[in-house]
Amino acid sequence: MSASQDGEPSGTGTPRIFIRSYPGRLDQVRCARVFLRGILDGCPAADDAVLCLGEIAGNAVQHSASGLPGGQLTVRVDAGEPGYVRVAVADAGGPWKEPPCDDERGRGLAIVQALASRFEIDGDESGRVVSFRCEWDA
Repeated sequence: MSASQDGEPSGTGTPRIFIRSYPGRLDQVRCARVFLRGILDGCPAADDAVLCLGEIAGNAVQHSASGLPGGQLTVRVDAGEPGYVRVAVADAGGPWKEPPCDDERGRGLAIVQALASRFEIDGDESGRVVSFRCEWDA
């Protein structure tokens, strides 16, 4: 089954996959969080998943070519199986720079690693996909 670009599922049955693209601007991170919150309404892992998405989408805008003029990021949510949700953010790549960790910044990926049951980064300078999986007792 596939999903339409506006995030509505197409077809019937499992899995339920939602995909939506956003302009690579920080104000769009909130829109992505609202999108995920709507999909996960009533889900025990919704708060953790929304927080993780905010961290990853923010990183995509701030630390990849997605944040350049005309850039975008794409959020994919697989919410079809009971007991977990998988969220992936695709960005436009660029050089990977480890953000400095200080009192105000640099802890986003550590937060994701602490809250998610799985966390992966795949890709290179031409594009990356950062994904995580949040689980709960179904």
